[in-house]
Amino acid sequence: IKKVMSQAVEYFASLRRDSAKKGWWIQNPDGNWVKK
Repeated sequence: IKKVMSQAVEYFASLRRDSAKKGWWIQNPDGNWVKK
C-alpha cells in the first residue's frame, strides 16, 4: 500500500507541476521547492 501511495503522490505532484502557473511555488521530486 505504501508503494502505491508514493506513486500516486508522485503522479499527482507531476500533474500539479504541469498545471502550475508562472510564479507559483512547486515541489520537485527531490523535495525542493522552486518558483516556476
